[in-house]
Amino acid sequence: EVPDLKFRLAELYFEKSRFYFFRAQEAEDKALRTKSPGEKEGFLDQKKQHAKESKEWAARAVELYKEIRDRFPKYKRMPEVLFALGQSFWSNGQFQAAIEVYADLIRNFKDSPLISVAWGAFGEFYFQQGEVHKALKSYEEAALDTRSPVYGFALYKQAWCYYNMSKW
Repeated sequence: EVPDLKFRLAELYFEKSRFYFFRAQEAEDKALRTKSPGEKEGFLDQKKQHAKESKEWAARAVELYKEIRDRFPKYKRMPEVLFALGQSFWSNGQFQAAIEVYADLIRNFKDSPLISVAWGAFGEFYFQQGEVHKALKSYEEAALDTRSPVYGFALYKQAWCYYNMSKW
C-alpha cells in the first residue's frame, strides 16, 4: 500500500511539473506577442518563475520514483515506476540517466508492454548521438509489438536510419 501511495503522489508531482511547464510556455508566447516592453518583462518573469516551479515539482517526482525503485524492488507496478522515472529524466534532458533506467526496465521486465516504448527511447538516444546502426536496432526492437503506441514512429525512424546509412 505504501508504494502505491508514493507512486500516486509521484504522478501528481509530475503532473504539477507539466502544468508549470505549460504555463511557462504560455508566458513566453505572450511575451513574444506583446509590443509593450513592460508587459514583455512581466511575462518573461512569469516564464522564469513557472519554469523554476516545474523543475522543483519534477525533482520531487524523481525522488519518489527513485525511493520506490530502491525501497520496494518487488512492487507490482515496478515497470511503470521505472518507465515514469525514465520519462522524468528524459523530460529534464538527463538522457543518459533515462537510458540507464530504461535498460533496467528492458532487462528485468521483458513481458511489460512498456518495453517497446523504452526501446524507442534507446533509438532516439542513439539517433541523436549519430549512432545510426544502434538506433536502427533499437527501433526494430520497438516495432516488434505492433500494438505499441510507438510502433508507427519506430517504423518511420527505421526509414530515416536507412536513409542516413544510404540504404534506400
